[in-house]
Amino acid sequence: MDAKDIQCDVFGLNHLNYAYNLRIKGRPLTAEEFEKAAKAGWGVSADLAIKIGALLSGYLQYYYHTKEVYEKLKEAPQTRGESVLELEKEIFADFNNPVFDEKPPSLQKRGCGGYAEVAVAVMDAIHNNRDTCQPGGCRWSGGRFRSWRGRFR
Repeated sequence: MDAKDIQCDVFGLNHLNYAYNLRIKGRPLTAEEFEKAAKAGWGVSADLAIKIGALLSGYLQYYYHTKEVYEKLKEAPQTRGESVLELEKEIFADFNNPVFDEKPPSLQKRGCGGYAEVAVAVMDAIHNNRDTCQPGGCRWSGGRFRSWRGRFR
C-alpha cells in the first residue's frame, strides 16, 4: 500500500500523539483493518489502541507501560543515550563518505529516518503549489491559523 493513500487525524503534543479516523483512499478502516494496524507493533498495547480507537505514538509506551519499559531498559547493556552516541559516530561517518548519494542506511537505525521525507514533501508542496496534507505543528497564537504565505485561514 502506498503511504500517500493513507489519511488520518492526529492530536497530541510532539511525539505524544494519537492517530484516529484512519482512512485508505478516503474509505474508513474496517474494524478488522484497524485491529491489524493496532497489532503492527507501535510499542503500545494493541488492546489499548483498540479500546480508545486510535493508534498511539510509540513514545506513549513510556506513559502507558512504564513498569514494563523500565524493566526492559534496566536489563539493556547500554542506555539509550549511550547507544545513540555510538550510532551518531556511524551516521556522521556515512554522511562524510562521498560514496553515499542517498540517505545512508545508518540513519534508519537512529529512528529518525522519516523526517527527511516529511521535510522534502513539504518543500515540494510549497514550491510546486501542491494540495497535500503533511504532518506538522505550529505555535498557537490565538485567532486563525495562517500559513507563511497567508493562504490558509
